[in-house]
Amino acid sequence: MLHIKKKKVLIITAVSAFVLSVAACNEKMARQDTVPKEMTQAVEQASTPADHEQLAASYEKEAAELLKKARRHEKLASIYDETDNSKMIYSADAARHCRTIASKYREAAAESSALANLHRQQAEKSRQ
Repeated sequence: MLHIKKKKVLIITAVSAFVLSVAACNEKMARQDTVPKEMTQAVEQASTPADHEQLAASYEKEAAELLKKARRHEKLASIYDETDNSKMIYSADAARHCRTIASKYREAAAESSALANLHRQQAEKSRQ
């Protein structure tokens, strides 16, 4: 009887820990999907050339980070290409996936740069 109670307590404890860890992960993921408050305010309140230049700089920084990720995935693709295929039967597929990811990062970087350019244009228009 005592053995069964210990099992129940252990199971309840394990399930509770699992539920709490899932909730914590969901909360962290939800925070990552939101736009930081300072960025939201910067976009909503941008009215001066300096405001738009600051936003442009932020988007250019993001573009640089995205390009860095693209280069990393291109290097990974090369590593997969150079790996002996007898050891890794999936290296060709992995290389293709890495190139696709790199391409998407480059596209995102281009969009971020375009957004930066729009804010620079707005800054210039605001100066006139």
